[in-house]
Amino acid sequence: QNDYVSPGNVGVYKLFFDTRMSSQQSQMLVQFMRDGMFVSDKTEMIELEIITYNPDFNFFGILTIQFTWDLGGGILWSAQYNTAQLSPYAGFKGQLTLALEIIFGIMLVIDIARESRDIYLAILREDLIMGYMTKVWNWIDWSHYGLLGTSLGLWTAYNQYILSLNLKGSYPVLSNLEAKARLFATDAKGEFELLDFTEKMRKLAEMKNSYTAINCLSILFFVVRILKILDFQPRMSLITRTLRVASIDLGHYLSLFALIFVGYASVGTLLLGDRLQQFQTFGDSCCELFMIFMGWEPMYQIMGQAAGQTKVLASSIIFEIFYWSWVLVATFLMLNILLAIIVDAYASVKAKMQDAPTIVHESLVVCKESAQMVGNRLWGSEWFISDKELEKVLVKQNRNFQSKKNILDTIGQLRGTAKSVRLAGGLEVSEKDFANLLQGNGNTKRSLLAKVQSNRENVRNVRMEDGIEIEDEGEWKPPPAVENLIKRYGEVVPDGKDDEELLDLIRTENMKRQMAMYTTQDHIRQQVESVSDMLNAIVRFTLPVEERERLQTA
Repeated sequence: QNDYVSPGNVGVYKLFFDTRMSSQQSQMLVQFMRDGMFVSDKTEMIELEIITYNPDFNFFGILTIQFTWDLGGGILWSAQYNTAQLSPYAGFKGQLTLALEIIFGIMLVIDIARESRDIYLAILREDLIMGYMTKVWNWIDWSHYGLLGTSLGLWTAYNQYILSLNLKGSYPVLSNLEAKARLFATDAKGEFELLDFTEKMRKLAEMKNSYTAINCLSILFFVVRILKILDFQPRMSLITRTLRVASIDLGHYLSLFALIFVGYASVGTLLLGDRLQQFQTFGDSCCELFMIFMGWEPMYQIMGQAAGQTKVLASSIIFEIFYWSWVLVATFLMLNILLAIIVDAYASVKAKMQDAPTIVHESLVVCKESAQMVGNRLWGSEWFISDKELEKVLVKQNRNFQSKKNILDTIGQLRGTAKSVRLAGGLEVSEKDFANLLQGNGNTKRSLLAKVQSNRENVRNVRMEDGIEIEDEGEWKPPPAVENLIKRYGEVVPDGKDDEELLDLIRTENMKRQMAMYTTQDHIRQQVESVSDMLNAIVRFTLPVEERERLQTA
């Protein structure tokens, strides 16, 4: 008989109702429960467990209902319902789900590999690894990867567990449905198989619930990461930039609000905790006060009745002060301050992006440039240079730039006229300089403009003098690719307009020189003081006392 002992049901006595029984037989079993004292006045709790199956969706369900008799004579009940799907990949929908999950897994591996590459590159440059580790967004990314990996692991274990199941068509438990006595006598093997099946379904349901909970948390992380990704577009990053600007004021606000909130929650627990379930504990008081703060649950009448049950006038007065002061301070004052902080930050961010392009405009620009690149490849006309190609050329010229980030910032800040471009800091780049830059730095490989120059007609202005051909230089015309770049990034700058970036650069350089001068002066002063102290020590050690006194009085 030990072979038929279910470990999860040791010490639990269960009564089984077989689905093969008729209604009359079931009523007889209920009467037998009463007559056999299975249910009596001493009963404290009854747990009813029903296992259902939906063949259309191949779902098993476990419904558990608990009835508890309290000391006051009332009957409390609670219910739990868990499900488990046995064929998640059945049919066209299941196959489509499997394909999407495979694609999702591949994309997750690629994303983790890219993030790992960033860590590797940051480690190579020791000055970057600390910056990477101190960024909150990076920790959010890796936390999300951990959740997604856990989710995939649970789902794999869930499906592996399903494959290991060996289910039967039916589980007959009662040994004899026509018995006149011992109506609940069971077949040991059948009872063990049913209990084992129930435990497996319950474990399967727990795995599914854990998988669902982790997926819900992962979706919330997805939303946060989407806000981070959209930070590249000024108008789409309105939320993150507003919160960033308001972060300091919000931090002080939350600190002040927490102090007020804790004080009122303590008063609510002391004043109403013994008479209202909503204020029995400090946590309950916090939840209820927040509901009142948001206006979701009007509790004035109920709270007033509970406070008046003491028949003490002071309690009612204290309650009125407590409730109305909370409404005034929290709802009218603190809530409006919160809105004012956010609206002020929003207005500040909004004012800075008046001229920012919309996401539709940038999408059209990307589509247009992509079409131009395709045209270059198909028809061999190299009159368009993409941003990535331009970036590669500028990265090669790293002797003139500090870092790749500065290059990207510079590309976004190019401005000039049809004949020149000004970089950040007031550097003038002529069209010829721009063309020479794109030609490369003496490499044997063909540059971006090599095809342009080979495809363009070489027009020569030649004149004859005394039988000798003399070539006139004439007016130099920039390649179409250079004209296209200046058109995309150029901006007309009127003559005589003060270059604020150049002035800022000059101010910064002057500040550096002044700081260096002050540092040098301080170093000289320290050396002079050190030499003076040394001379004083020598004088005190070598001169007689009378001579030292004469020098001090002189």
